[in-house]
Amino acid sequence: MNKVPRELGATKLATGHHAMDMLINYFKNILNNNYEWNLKILPKLKSDHPKLLTKIRPLIFALPEENEAYCKYKGIELTKISCPYSPNYCCYLSRNQDYKLFQILNLSDKLFPNFRVDLIKSIVRMNKDLNKKIEKTSKYNECKICGEVTDREICSFCRLREISKKETNLITKNLP
Repeated sequence: MNKVPRELGATKLATGHHAMDMLINYFKNILNNNYEWNLKILPKLKSDHPKLLTKIRPLIFALPEENEAYCKYKGIELTKISCPYSPNYCCYLSRNQDYKLFQILNLSDKLFPNFRVDLIKSIVRMNKDLNKKIEKTSKYNECKICGEVTDREICSFCRLREISKKETNLITKNLP
């Protein structure tokens, strides 16, 4: 996500994650002991590496139904297609478990009006405070395949590309 925008001269990378995306990821990170990742749930995540762009999340406080309403108003077609790799790669929970978290958050909003927005605002405030107090010891590696920045041996993009190649090979092997 950083390479192409960086090469085009961008200094920031905007993502389309809305409040529910962030809340679901927040709980998934807690359930999977990825606490450090939760500190990155901020509207603006400043870069601390020359190859990483500052990430901005302009929709972090927007709810999915607000996005849908805006798209309908503007005549933008909505798609309900989700990432085909999510059950095997992107997510720590199955789509069904992901959906259950979504339902829990929506129910919470019915029981406590504005719960979802208040919760994401609280998480952002907490993260801003914690990030000021915690000494950053970011450890970065360069991906062994493409050379981009990662916190692992191989970056997410290259891992996803490998999964895609394996699936393509399986499909072509089974063709008549």
